[in-house]
Amino acid sequence: ELRRADYGFATGRFDEAFVTYDQFYGSNAMAAKQHSINNYCSMLFNRQAYAKSRQCYLNLASMLNVTSAIGSAHYLATLAEMKAGELSASPEIEFGTIADRFPGTAAALLAEMKQADFCALNQDECAENAGQWFRRITGRSSARALSESATFKEALVAFLDGRYSMSIELLQKMLRTYQSGTLQEQAQALLIQLIPDEIERLLDAGLDIEAIALAQQNRTFFEKGWLDESLLFQIGLAFERLTMHSEALQLFLYLRNRSTVLDEESLLFATIRAAHALGSYYLVEDLA
Repeated sequence: ELRRADYGFATGRFDEAFVTYDQFYGSNAMAAKQHSINNYCSMLFNRQAYAKSRQCYLNLASMLNVTSAIGSAHYLATLAEMKAGELSASPEIEFGTIADRFPGTAAALLAEMKQADFCALNQDECAENAGQWFRRITGRSSARALSESATFKEALVAFLDGRYSMSIELLQKMLRTYQSGTLQEQAQALLIQLIPDEIERLLDAGLDIEAIALAQQNRTFFEKGWLDESLLFQIGLAFERLTMHSEALQLFLYLRNRSTVLDEESLLFATIRAAHALGSYYLVEDLA
């Protein structure tokens, strides 16, 4: 029956598996079935039976011989204990204990991530260092999911600190590095929030090349209509200021064929200027 429960767990028939696990947990038949016990512990956690899940993971830890596996069981037990609101010390201390007891393991990095999470929420010197902590975790982790999460959190900390350029740089790197990651949508959403103000800041500071580069790096967002077309018009004017008339004309023509919100007269005059600068007099006549 435990084999059927394991198969049910693996194939998503969780209710059936849980009934069997719950019936056999603590019996001799299940005592040596570490895989089955691990499944049962996770199901208890997912059902928000956190106190039972904690005890289950502690029991599992006492049966294991591999340090990394023991560390993972203790980490999950501490996580369940936190969810149950029964931690005997602060979360930072409890997860710090896991990191200290199982150095070099995945559990230690996960515990450090939890410490960094709580650190980032504090209004003190610890919060100021949270971004660096997340960066160190990214550099040390061999698990892509953990590295992706740490990178996103570093970008989020930079955003909350008002370091918008740094946040954008991290988010762009994250989208390139973890193309099949689970946090792609969140990274895109934060980028879409950040990019307009950053482009405007760069343009206001006379940094036309930097503004153009940022727009080009995120051209997909413009193509999908996720960013305001007025930003593209401003980028076209930046091309014009840099005497990059071919690029300016191409962008203005694109906007003329697509935009329904830009001022038609301003867009027309900009297109004519770019065409004239290139000596495209037939196009100037057509536009006029």
